[in-house]
Amino acid sequence: MREWGWQFLIHACGPRPELMGSGCFMGTKPTGLVWIRTQYTTLALIWPSIAFLLFLLLPFTSSLGTMTVNNTTRREVITARQGVVATDDGRCSRIGRDVLREGGNAIDASVAAALCLGVVSPASSGIGGGAFMLVSLANGTVQAFDMRETAPMLSSQNMYNGNASLKASGVLSIAVPGELAGLHKAWEQHGRLSWERLVRPAEHLARMGFKISPYLHMQMVKTESGIMADVGLRDIFTSNSKLLQPGDICQNKKLAKTLRSLSKYGSQAFYNGSIGIKLIRDVRKLGGMLTMEDLRRYQVKLREPVSAEILGLKIVGMPPPSSGGAAMILILNILAQYGVPSGVSGPLGIHREIEALKHAFSVRMNIGDPDFVNMSKVLADMLSPKFALELKKTIDDNMTFNSSYYGGRWNQIQDHGTSHISIVDREQNAVSMTNTVNSYFGAGILSPSTGIVLNNEMDDFSIPGNISAGLRPPAPANFIRPAKRPLSTMAPTIILKDKQLKAVVGASGGAMIIAGTTEVLLNHFARGMDPFSSVMAPRVYHQLIPNVVSYENWTTVSSDHFEVPAETREVLKKKGHVLQGLAGGTICQFVVQRLESAKEDGGKGFGELVAVSAKHQCIGLCECIYIDSNSSLMETSVAPSMATPLDFYASVLQASQKSKDPFARKSIHARIIKAGLHFSAFLMNDLINFNANIGFFFDARRVFDEIPVKNTYFWNTILSTYTKHGRIDAAHRIFEEMPNRDSISWTAMIVGYNQMGRFENPIQMFLEMVFCRVPPTQLTITDVFASCVAIEALDG
Repeated sequence: MREWGWQFLIHACGPRPELMGSGCFMGTKPTGLVWIRTQYTTLALIWPSIAFLLFLLLPFTSSLGTMTVNNTTRREVITARQGVVATDDGRCSRIGRDVLREGGNAIDASVAAALCLGVVSPASSGIGGGAFMLVSLANGTVQAFDMRETAPMLSSQNMYNGNASLKASGVLSIAVPGELAGLHKAWEQHGRLSWERLVRPAEHLARMGFKISPYLHMQMVKTESGIMADVGLRDIFTSNSKLLQPGDICQNKKLAKTLRSLSKYGSQAFYNGSIGIKLIRDVRKLGGMLTMEDLRRYQVKLREPVSAEILGLKIVGMPPPSSGGAAMILILNILAQYGVPSGVSGPLGIHREIEALKHAFSVRMNIGDPDFVNMSKVLADMLSPKFALELKKTIDDNMTFNSSYYGGRWNQIQDHGTSHISIVDREQNAVSMTNTVNSYFGAGILSPSTGIVLNNEMDDFSIPGNISAGLRPPAPANFIRPAKRPLSTMAPTIILKDKQLKAVVGASGGAMIIAGTTEVLLNHFARGMDPFSSVMAPRVYHQLIPNVVSYENWTTVSSDHFEVPAETREVLKKKGHVLQGLAGGTICQFVVQRLESAKEDGGKGFGELVAVSAKHQCIGLCECIYIDSNSSLMETSVAPSMATPLDFYASVLQASQKSKDPFARKSIHARIIKAGLHFSAFLMNDLINFNANIGFFFDARRVFDEIPVKNTYFWNTILSTYTKHGRIDAAHRIFEEMPNRDSISWTAMIVGYNQMGRFENPIQMFLEMVFCRVPPTQLTITDVFASCVAIEALDG
């Protein structure tokens, strides 16, 4: 039957044996085709032949789905309308996802995810530590839950006698934990699902065991001596006197038992029950000062968030004792006065950012626990655009200065590791929460009776002592007092625009959090970068003391290299900055709502959510989970830190295309080549489309030309890109260059001509296609029929 169809075509169009070879180029055309091109009135003469030919070939057509195989099946871009959960660990993101799927809200999901992180990421967080949580409700209310650790009642300003090592680790460094009380209070006020339901997943992980992630293993290696020295940590994280390895199963059955009790009896089992009694007994055995009275007296503080209108946005941050919110607002207020994006872009923009950071760190050491320190004037200044303008006037675009120039009186406190969660639910309730045990594994003590890793948050207090030459004195606002909360740099943040949720952001990384989170916001809202690029761009950090700029300079396990450009570094050096490469950085969870897409949601005001969850270390699980608005199922997308290099760059490309950022494309292309992935059809297809979608057709062609070995798939990619964007003549030239053409090649041209209203060309292309023994697809036939009908209409 098929051979009969071929023979019919030869007879209908005139036999041209010279066209039947494998090349079958367009340079030689059947005589009848020229006739069709020049005279519409002749269509009636060959219409029966074309119709009959199409009828014969219908059984042999194939689906055109292969034309978009890479775009329709991959789900790397993390977008949704119904909700997102972004945490440092994919297992905890999934737990948050399940809570949302069962009808829980963002607060429910944050409780479940935080408890999970305490199990699988115990070096950074857990119920033995504390946290700050910002909650933005759909009704417009924003609350700040202060669940920061407090100094024990037996503590005092001079308890360490100037010996800072005693507050840095060990039993005397433990402060009263607050995370569990805060989670329970937030749930009591806003939760929907049962408390037991929210605790159960973490209990299951602790009881059944979880795999050691590469990131947790890195933390274990860095603290190996401390793990070996503590019986509780050693029992959980070692086997045969050696550290567990990535992928090994780790069980914490004591913690599982603790969580089981908490699921039944709530937080009171910890603060005024059997769990607290066991915990205090373990601490006192080691010579610690925590008491049951400390646990019973602990209170979660509901505070008024700090906020400011900057860049047309309402920035809502955590109030003191966190300095993060006020410091970020001060930095943004300074930089906004330069004008955006030009005033904050390029090396000069980075210099100004560093100078603003130095001013912010100078002022922040006047902050302390508002229940103990009157800092209303300091806080008002940090939130004031007028104060920011005065500081801006002291910034010299040509040089930097020593630390004393910025006016600070006090030495800095170096807080340590954290974990962050960003969540938005289907009703636009949002949570931004940063939790911590301070240093890796906190005080270096795990309570053997409860399985809880205990914090070393006393290290975040300032202490009196002998002042060394060249160092500033400690800040009195941050001196120890019983029940006082130490200063923090944690900066959970929520962004509103026109009273609607615009973004949820936060980071982990200790003292670098302020710089890291601020730079992500600058990248997106001031420099115009898409969310993914905003998070993944290499960052700079400055803490005033020491007077050194730390810049990210390292290679991830996915072979991606993060480094502030050499040109920028040279400019900074010429301005007097001392630079130091940093093999690490902050970890950011960033969720952005595209309000411009809200109209598509029936006028409810809910826009598309874009979530980025990225460990710059690219170690361990790091994942965003979202709900697909077109499905009741929850979808998962692995963030770049856990993906293969191929998936990583595909995710970067697809996310960058959302914002049509013209500056990202060349950088991404260079990194793909450096990683040796320019043979990937998926990646090069995305890169070609990226350039074409933002109008850079020359660069799209250049990307194509630089592909070392081009198969038909690559040729079809560039061809389809040109036809899709209406550049049909350029597409025709590419078609003529192709060494081999398949059904996709021919059909792309036929569809492209039809879209341009050049209806005679599809018929010509179709006859040549069959002449070359290339089977048409259903789309081919549909478009040829459409062309015939259009020509007949024109002729009529």
